[in-house]
Amino acid sequence: MDKDTVYLSKLLRGENMGINIYKQYLNKLPNGTYKKEVDNFLDEHKRHKNRLENMMISRGEYPKAGTGIQGKMSEGYTAAKLIIKGKPKDIMDDIYKGELMALTSTQKYLTEFSESLRPDIEKLIDENKKRLEKVHNMIATMEK
Repeated sequence: MDKDTVYLSKLLRGENMGINIYKQYLNKLPNGTYKKEVDNFLDEHKRHKNRLENMMISRGEYPKAGTGIQGKMSEGYTAAKLIIKGKPKDIMDDIYKGELMALTSTQKYLTEFSESLRPDIEKLIDENKKRLEKVHNMIATMEK
């Protein structure tokens, strides 16, 4: 497995984890603006997943659907945390932390990709930055 495939797989696992966790958040959020925006964020993660899968397929690799052990642990932790902390502000704070962590990881991996894939990964990073800013702005409008 070449370096590009290794890092595409890591990003794909992250997108799968994000999708699964966003579904948990959506189940806890009341109907309204925040839920609609979080649903849009989920759709963005699904699009990123599809783009990463297509990058792998075009390289002759078969993408694996899953989150790995770390992802399963994060999903379980999120489910447990949502039992106690299920207020919209708490959820949005968690979303911000998760999006920041994902952005940081993707930026860290950028230098590992070949020159041919970097522009595609940079587009994902730009979209992640915009989503992180949206989450930040949403939190700023919420009551404490």
